[in-house]
Formats: sequence, structure tokens, C-alpha cells
Amino acid sequence: MNEDFYITLIYKRLAGELSLFEKEQLEKWLAESASNRHTAVGIEKAWEASDLLRPSIDVDLDAEFNQLEVLIGKDEKKQEAEIVQLNPKTRRPWLSIAAGIAIVLTLAFLLNNMFNGPTGEGATNLLVVQADAATKMIELPDGSKVYLNENSELKYPETFEKSTRMVHLKGEAFFEVEHNPESPFEVYTTNETITVLGTSFNVATGKEQPTTVYVASGKVALTQNESKQKVVLEKGDKGISEVALQKLTSIKASTNEIAWHTHQLEFVENSLEEVIRSIEDYYNITVSFEDPDLQKCTFTATFKGESLEIVLDTLATVLGLEWEQKTTGQYFLKGGHCG
Repeated sequence: MNEDFYITLIYKRLAGELSLFEKEQLEKWLAESASNRHTAVGIEKAWEASDLLRPSIDVDLDAEFNQLEVLIGKDEKKQEAEIVQLNPKTRRPWLSIAAGIAIVLTLAFLLNNMFNGPTGEGATNLLVVQADAATKMIELPDGSKVYLNENSELKYPETFEKSTRMVHLKGEAFFEVEHNPESPFEVYTTNETITVLGTSFNVATGKEQPTTVYVASGKVALTQNESKQKVVLEKGDKGISEVALQKLTSIKASTNEIAWHTHQLEFVENSLEEVIRSIEDYYNITVSFEDPDLQKCTFTATFKGESLEIVLDTLATVLGLEWEQKTTGQYFLKGGHCG
């Protein structure tokens, strides 16, 4: 369903005419993204501010658009909107509201800016930061820090509301959240919501892969927006959200989950299969074996910012194997023995 449908539901809620089914639909839409919530807040503030946004049955839409053009022109010149009386009468039936949605949304935007300017406490201006070929560090309005991985995007408001701190993530990021029990911190992905008070954790999302959350410190709640399933994660836990299967699981994981951020790989008696998987993820390569049984060997070492060549040379020395590069990003391990 398009946005107009949910905007109509917002008006029905304001008028006290929302059915139970419609209430569930609206709540689901609001939970999908911070942007949807901001839209609702702007409309609600505009509704409360003036009868302008309560359309009447006999509104002349052409006349309203003419008045709206004048209003917008004045707003651009003076940076403040002059309220134009549109002679509201009885509220129009809900089937007719769609015709006036363009007017309502624009007026809501203008009134929201008027009462909540970009530097005000209730500001809803969203900032967008993208990390293309390199990682980026972002300091949020509350002092929290976000480390954005390559090819990722973060949206957040210029000023957080008092009751909650909401951001929207596409891709992967490591969060260091300032503790504030009065204002929960929420990370929205396409299909999940991650809620914390103050902690550090990693979120990875992708179209082809399940969303994962790894907790480095503190406690995090991971919720699937549609199924409403929730799992609470503590330090060392990794939550895996498979939306298509409506499956939400939690497993123990290592700090190698955040190697892209710490630039450290640590192995303690890990199977070579696990070791190679972490190396592949961190260096963005693929590794194959001449002898698959070699994957059962265990390996212990710590690498801090080392080159791939040094890592592979270490494996070769410890396990008595040889490595070679087949093509760009593809490596082959041959020979070797356990211990």
C-alpha cells in the first residue's frame, strides 16, 4: 500500500475513527522506519496547530492550490509561513481525503518547519551519511559514535527527541551508544528494530543475507518488525534475523565479527574451517583446499592489521602447507598437516 493510505489512517486516528484492523496496519507502518514516524509527527503537530488541515466537503481544490502557491512563495522569501484561512466546515468523508492529500502534506511540512525549525528541540531534519570506498566515523547529536562500513548509509535527525533516539541503517555499522535510560536508542533496518540504552554493538544488513547483530558490550534487543519476534542479546551474542523464514536466533560468536572495525583477527584453538571463513570475510577473498580434511585442524594466533600475505605465510609455517594465488581474490592451500 502506498503512503497516502497510511496518511489517511493518521487522520482517522486523530479523529478517533480508527478501527482495530486499521490501528494494527498503522502501527506496523510506523514501526518500519524513522521517516514514517517523522511524517506522522509532522501531520499531528499541524493538525493540532490549526483547523487548516481539517478539510471540508465543499473545499474548492483549485482555489486551495492557488492560495498554497502564494503561501509557499511567501515562505521562501520570508522563511516563515503566513496562515491562510480556508474556511473549514464539517470534516469531509474519508473517501474524499485522498484528493486533498497533496495540500495537507505541504501545509503540514510548512507548519512543522514553522513550529520546529531545523535548530529547534523538535527538529525532524534528517542527515544522510554514506560511506562508499572507505569507512566513516559519525558523532551523533547525543555524543554516541557510529563507525560506518564501506558501501553503507546512515540516516539520523539533527536533534534527537527527548523520549527516543532513532537512526536508520543500510549496510553495516558499529555503534558506541551513550547511556541514557530516559531515551532508548533505536536502530531501524528494513525489517528489524534494534533497541538499546547504552552499549556497543555491530549491525550488518544486506538484501541477500540475513541481518546480524553482534554485541561487544551491554545488552541489545533485536526485534523483527513483521513477526514481532524478539531476542535479547548480551556480550558475545550474535543475533541472526531471517525474515523470509520468520526465524530469529541467537548464538555465541567471537570478536572477529567486528574485525572490519577493530582490524584484529583472534583465533584460539579454532578449526581451520572457522579461521578461513573469518579471513575470507575480512580480506574479501575466497580460499580453497587441496585436502578438505585439513579444515579440521586447529589454529591459534592473533593478527592486528597484518597483510593477507603475512596471515597466509603464518598458516603455511604452522600447518606445513603452501599457498598460491589463482586469480584476483582467489587463493589455494595445498599440502599441510595437523600439528
